[in-house]
Amino acid sequence: MSNELIELEEEEYTSQLTAPVFKRIVSLLKPHWRWVLGFLITIMLTSVLDAYFTYLNKQIVDVE
Repeated sequence: MSNELIELEEEEYTSQLTAPVFKRIVSLLKPHWRWVLGFLITIMLTSVLDAYFTYLNKQIVDVE
């Protein structure tokens, strides 16, 4: 095995989300819609809780 460092340039690997690609992704997710919905709800709940904890920390720090 060689110890060469492989560097990838960001410009070399660009892609776009086109309509056919998006349709394919949606078609692959359809059978798993419950898992996807649960994942999205969990992400939203995590974001709300993180924002709330940040607000609580601000209230604790700013107590006079």
